[in-house]
Amino acid sequence: MLRLMKWLMLALILITDAVWAASSVTIGGVTIVVPPPSGLQNAQPTAPQLAADASALVTKNSRFLMLFVPPDALREYVGGNKSVYLPRYAMLMLEGSIGSKVETRVLPDEFKRIQGDLEKRLGTLFTPEIEKKVNESQATKNAGAKLEISNKSRIIAKGVNYISNDFSSNVTSGGTVGKIYGVSTLVLIKDKLLTLNMYYNPPSQQDIKDAGNAAALWAKEITAAN
Repeated sequence: MLRLMKWLMLALILITDAVWAASSVTIGGVTIVVPPPSGLQNAQPTAPQLAADASALVTKNSRFLMLFVPPDALREYVGGNKSVYLPRYAMLMLEGSIGSKVETRVLPDEFKRIQGDLEKRLGTLFTPEIEKKVNESQATKNAGAKLEISNKSRIIAKGVNYISNDFSSNVTSGGTVGKIYGVSTLVLIKDKLLTLNMYYNPPSQQDIKDAGNAAALWAKEITAAN
């Protein structure tokens, strides 16, 4: 019986390790290891349609790479609940440098310029084009929702190869207005510019308080993994 319990514990550890393992993506022949944000799991392997729905929200200047969701929500979705509630989720995208194609290499000096540009234009980050893209997406149409993005944003974390800003939006659905809080982290990995957008739906005061530390932690983890 004791031996059986040991084997069960070992199996549980192996399963847990598999669930939380880092994913990888190859971009132009360059492989990048992507650790999941704390408490989230890559949805693609088990719920590709959920990831595809999320990719519809990405603007033409970005390339969707991964969707991360809470493990319990992912299990619920795979179990048949296609309208599962996501209190927190994140999307990873590949970006181009300013005015260039998505696949273009971004060198460290250029990333410094991108950081400076971001700090200068915080008040105009979220253009009508982005709101229109989100509101016209099939996922939003099905939910009958309308998104209004606030341009009040601030830098909440910054390092040599990353910078994070927060943002907020109101979502109106069925006459009810809800708030979404988000954090966008730009990180330079192997001359590739990645964005991780983390969404809290709705946010707690603790979420907002910890957002900067959480963004910096993920940026440091993906840097260390590569």
